[in-house]
Amino acid sequence: AWLTPKVGSAIASENGVNIEYGVSAVGLAPAVYSGKIRLTVPDGSCINAPFEIPVTFTVAQAPAEILVTPNSLSFSCVQNEVRTFDFVLQNKYGTNDMPYELVPSVRWMTVEPASGTVPATGWKTFKVTVNTTTLLSNQVYRGYMMVVAPNAHNTPLNIPVEVTISDWPSQ
Repeated sequence: AWLTPKVGSAIASENGVNIEYGVSAVGLAPAVYSGKIRLTVPDGSCINAPFEIPVTFTVAQAPAEILVTPNSLSFSCVQNEVRTFDFVLQNKYGTNDMPYELVPSVRWMTVEPASGTVPATGWKTFKVTVNTTTLLSNQVYRGYMMVVAPNAHNTPLNIPVEVTISDWPSQ
């Protein structure tokens, strides 16, 4: 039951009576639920008893959320190297396809596909390419990839990217 009393009975006084009820959405699908709280007086001393209070409870769909895996990227490489990494966009809780746009913050990083649609409650893979041909050796470069999904409650997201450029290939 989605509507339950906190206590089974209560005693009224000249100040009235306070009866607490709890609600729970556990196991309920998104919808509007209706019910009644029925108050009775066992000895018949109240002329308007039993008294019913209508209750409406709305369970909303969880808001759409976009997740990115991995949620950061950090690596080392040598100058003039081009590296590509796979990322996954997930449309969590979304009941509709979700448009997205991926925007790199720096010129040495590109994303493919830079825009598209993630299916409802599904995922889509995209590639981030880091091109170090214009970057100097023995430096650390930082940027981010901004994920914009207008229908998700948690965007924009900035996915940090860090690359360390060395002189020589690691052994």
